[in-house]
Amino acid sequence: MYFRIIQSVFLCAFASLIVAGCQTTAAVKSPQQFQISQVKVLKAKADVGTVNLAEDVRYKTLRQARRYSEVGQEKVMEVTLMNLHLKNPFMSVMVGDQNHMSANTRIFDKATGNLVATFNTTVANKRALNGISGAIIAAAQNPIDVEQDLATLISEKILVQAYGSAYAKSVRDRPVSAAIKPNYPKNYEALKREFICASKRQSGFSDGSDEGAPVTFEVPKECKVVASAR
Repeated sequence: MYFRIIQSVFLCAFASLIVAGCQTTAAVKSPQQFQISQVKVLKAKADVGTVNLAEDVRYKTLRQARRYSEVGQEKVMEVTLMNLHLKNPFMSVMVGDQNHMSANTRIFDKATGNLVATFNTTVANKRALNGISGAIIAAAQNPIDVEQDLATLISEKILVQAYGSAYAKSVRDRPVSAAIKPNYPKNYEALKREFICASKRQSGFSDGSDEGAPVTFEVPKECKVVASAR
């Protein structure tokens, strides 16, 4: 009987923690309505993602921000991308791994320049499968697709943290802004093609099965075009 009482108390407390964990308090403490009118995205290191990543996060965040509010006090959001990690096939088998991205966000009042909020954000995808299945997924994934997916996830989560989950829920059916357009440094199809071509070239190295003899393959036509254009 005593054990059942303790068990019930523990389960209730655990359930409360889960419910509480689903609620995000607004990072911006403002009694008045506000809007994110400008988004700046930086990289902590130059090698975080592709040349398109900063613009992709900026574009997606600002586009989503219009859904939250287009009136009120103007705020400037500065996002620093701290890390981008791609699921590793070996780690997926040994201990488990996942694709994830992290960022630090600071929000300033546009009129005064005062810092009004700062917070960290981490998002992940394809976290469910590890072991052999996870390794297959990791080996088959195109990192450009993964990067774009994580950019979408982090832009959405940053705004939920800024406004709070209750407000985010109230505006989730509003359409995103079609007026916001991206200005990518490079075409995404070109980036994906470069990755595929680089993978093909890497497959030309020895696989260790025949004393260092290279594996022969025919370079796809599109890869030859890319190589000659450089």
